[in-house]
Amino acid sequence: PHNKSHQADFIRVPDNINVNYVKEFLYRYCFHERPSLVISITGGAKDFEMKPKILRPFRRGLLKVARTTGAWIITGGMNTGIMKLVGEIVQINPDPSRPIPLIGIATWGYVSGHEQLDAPGIHAYYSKFLSNKKGEAPLESNHTNFIFVDDGSDRRHGGEIVFRSKLEEVISGGFFSSKTQTNALTLYRSFSVTQSLPTDSSDIVPVPVVLIVVEGGPNTVRTVKEAVVENNIPAVLLEGTGRCCDLFAKALHLYKEHYQHGELANETLINRDEEIKNKLREELKDAVYAIDGPSDPTTPTNKRNDSFELVYECLHKRRNFLNVINLNSRDSIELDFGLIILKALLNATSGSDTSKQNMQCKLEKQLYLALEWDRVDIAKDFVKNDADWNINLRELFLLALRRNRTAFVELFLDHDSSLMNIFNDPSELRELYMATDEMKEYHGLSGECNTPLQVIHKVIQQFVEDHFEITDVLSPASMTPNSELINENDDEISICCGRKHYRKPPDNEYNSNVQTERSTTDTVTHINVEKELFLWSIIAGRRDLALLLWSRGKNKICAALIAKLIYQIHAHRKNDNSYYESADEFENLAVQILDKLNQTNAALCRQAIIRQIPAYGNANWLELAVAADAKHFIAQRAIQTIFREIWFGSIDQRVTNRAIVFSTFMLWYSGFLSYQNELVKIEDKTALHNDSIKKSYLYEKSMSKTVYIGDRCKTKITQYFSNIGKFVRAPYIKYLYNLYFHVIFLLLFSYLILCDFFPLYDFQEYECGPSQDSKADKDSVTANDNNPSIINHTSSNNQYNASKSKPYGFQRRNKPSNIEILLAIWVFTLLCEEIRQLWSIKSQSNGNPIMTYLKTFWNKLDVLSIILFFVGFILRFIPASECFCAARIVLSIDLSLWFIRSLDMFASVRRLGPKLVMISEMVNDMKFFILVFFVFILAFGIPFYALVHGVKKFSWHMLREIGSIAYWQIFGELMALETVKDNYSATGYAASILLAAYMFILAILLVNLLIAMFSNTFDRLHVNADRIWKFQRYSLVCEYLARPALPPPFIFCSHRW
Repeated sequence: PHNKSHQADFIRVPDNINVNYVKEFLYRYCFHERPSLVISITGGAKDFEMKPKILRPFRRGLLKVARTTGAWIITGGMNTGIMKLVGEIVQINPDPSRPIPLIGIATWGYVSGHEQLDAPGIHAYYSKFLSNKKGEAPLESNHTNFIFVDDGSDRRHGGEIVFRSKLEEVISGGFFSSKTQTNALTLYRSFSVTQSLPTDSSDIVPVPVVLIVVEGGPNTVRTVKEAVVENNIPAVLLEGTGRCCDLFAKALHLYKEHYQHGELANETLINRDEEIKNKLREELKDAVYAIDGPSDPTTPTNKRNDSFELVYECLHKRRNFLNVINLNSRDSIELDFGLIILKALLNATSGSDTSKQNMQCKLEKQLYLALEWDRVDIAKDFVKNDADWNINLRELFLLALRRNRTAFVELFLDHDSSLMNIFNDPSELRELYMATDEMKEYHGLSGECNTPLQVIHKVIQQFVEDHFEITDVLSPASMTPNSELINENDDEISICCGRKHYRKPPDNEYNSNVQTERSTTDTVTHINVEKELFLWSIIAGRRDLALLLWSRGKNKICAALIAKLIYQIHAHRKNDNSYYESADEFENLAVQILDKLNQTNAALCRQAIIRQIPAYGNANWLELAVAADAKHFIAQRAIQTIFREIWFGSIDQRVTNRAIVFSTFMLWYSGFLSYQNELVKIEDKTALHNDSIKKSYLYEKSMSKTVYIGDRCKTKITQYFSNIGKFVRAPYIKYLYNLYFHVIFLLLFSYLILCDFFPLYDFQEYECGPSQDSKADKDSVTANDNNPSIINHTSSNNQYNASKSKPYGFQRRNKPSNIEILLAIWVFTLLCEEIRQLWSIKSQSNGNPIMTYLKTFWNKLDVLSIILFFVGFILRFIPASECFCAARIVLSIDLSLWFIRSLDMFASVRRLGPKLVMISEMVNDMKFFILVFFVFILAFGIPFYALVHGVKKFSWHMLREIGSIAYWQIFGELMALETVKDNYSATGYAASILLAAYMFILAILLVNLLIAMFSNTFDRLHVNADRIWKFQRYSLVCEYLARPALPPPFIFCSHRW
């Protein structure tokens, strides 16, 4: 139930019930989660009032502990004393969706008005009221659960003490007993993996229980003794609250003082203890008297209350279970109750047994408690030397991962915890994935996959999408030894823009097997646990843990870019900006490392950027950065240097741009330009091998396959034609030729539409879809032919003569013009190029190649433009004037799309490239805003048209007139004003008022709002204009690197040969 709803579940049990049944009932039916801690609070049950100075830190600290640990709180459940103060804590709980389990255990006959609860059915209404009768008290309304112990008594308190003590004992399950330490921790480990309660109640996991004592009387002293001595439950006593707590505090202080001083002259330990006991009895007699009161002479000696004996038994047998906190100190306002309770639990684990096995068990227990409370500082205090770490940390490490305890994971790793020993079974990784909240939706994969690794493959692939195949990383069937090291006999490989390139051995011929596609299943003989844990922490959204594992792993730049990619996918799916912040953090880390590497060794840095990383599915930094939209990373000097070298190919970058452009027109001149033979110099081959870098000959794809680097045996003529081949294969030269021919294509297309598009058939009518008004005029003219007037006769003769002479645009041609045929061939070659691009994506993609292809806007525009061209080209062959007019319309629209398509070529211009992105973002802004415009256009246009023109016969042309009236007002064409300025009727006035309101709202308010949105978009993108342009270069470089050397329409020759 909700804490603040004043509803509570309750059960009524006899005092002799087996408490194991009650414990199982609580675990299975009352609470859905096993507690990590149970706090039992006892003490002043009547008119106890805590000082405000003490109450505030006590209440704040107890609430913090309950919320952070998921603890249960057990009290007496009455609306008096400390129980009332604890119940009020629920009212200040800041998160009502997570109510604090507050359990009250009370004697049935002591509850005032308990008859109200003895009602038929499952619901009972309890009216809380104060009773002046002795021996009863009302229930505290903020408790969430009650257990009423019926011992047959009426109006007598204390019947629940024995039951409560037994219940706390079975919940504790001997957690602090040295005999059951190993069993308790093992049960907890198994529970932490399954996250479900065991079916056998005897196997339910032990839970640490701590007793908090506030004030209290003789019954409280007895409760403390039973908890500490008999049930092995630590107690925290709040000194300064009075009576019981002050007695224990004073006794503990004196007991320690007597043991520390050596003035006691005793020969045996027994005599020494007896002497200390007698001294304590004398010093504590006033405090004991304040609790027990005067003794009744008629009461037998064995039944008299003697609190001192109970206190001394606790001191003598379980002193480490007693923890006294002084609330009267100046630092009480800063007390950390979580730390106080944790230290009490830790002190309870320490004992006198110093055997090696027992000490290891105690150390494991202490580490577990510190881990549960996320206090790594406490763990370091208890584990002070390396010898203490000779324990099995496997289960603790797994628990730290599941609980997202980053500091503990780091602590364990710093003390040489072997990850291979921890994750020697792949099923551990699978359980780690599937136990994460973010992975709940993938639980069905367990039944679909045969091995644990296949489950992990499926999960990770959901996040990395199509950027690399995760099966290549983890597949055990393809594991080869030392794959992360480079074999000197292997061909050197690098990759960029989705294409692999191999180096040909200088002294040996190519092996035919090397020329085939390489398998991308290079992995290590064992699972790279640090890498897999890093991927898991990223997918699970555990940022700090991911940073820790990233800092300790290899391939840091690659890992950081994958983290950015996954975090951005997370942010997009969950619409959470915190994931974007994490993505930017990892990108900045990658940038810092890249910058340092570039400063240290620029050539090595460029090689590393495009080398494949077998540990991450043979991905490389460049492609991952683009997939993750890492503009900051792409904008770095090292990346841009690679882009520039790829863009110019083998052409020496010292060649001026004028010389290059001149050579594109005078191709013979390109053979005399300067070229570089080795584009990326490798200074230290051994160092590259040691760093697992496969040396890149990426740029050799733009050379002939028979041309080798450093070959000086060619003749000058051969070298001349080789230089021309290098020139035409450079991406920049491909770009220039494509630009030239695209301009020619637009000029020819424009000429065709304007001057050379004629029908292939004779048509009776020479108009494209005559309007109704023109037909009406034509009918009126025909009607006038019945009047024998000279004017009508002359008009008829003029129409007859007009029919004899066809309009210029409707003059028949026997076949399409040569330009039209050339354009059809041209567009067909463009279609072939798009098919080639699609096929290239299919060979490199693991997903749907069509969807991947259509993700790019320019590809969508290409498809639409090609389809429209062929639709228009086919329509012109249909012998109908309407089809011919439709062909002209379709081709005109298609021409506009081809002009828009030319904008993509501006991406290479530094000043224009970012502007294209701004235009795209502004269009996105306008897509949502145009709906508002449309609503106001209709809201004004239809009423205004009705007021001005009245009722008219329906025609589709009416919609055009309505839209024209409303739309063109936005741009200052006040046609509507002309129609109403001389209309002084009621409808004219109404139309004028409507026009004024429309112009005010639309032209002033909405238009300026749209301008403000555009301005905000411009300012936001203008700051990053340089990064945007540098990021755009990648797609441009990749596009022209992959394109054939010949531009359309000659590109078909490259496709064919």
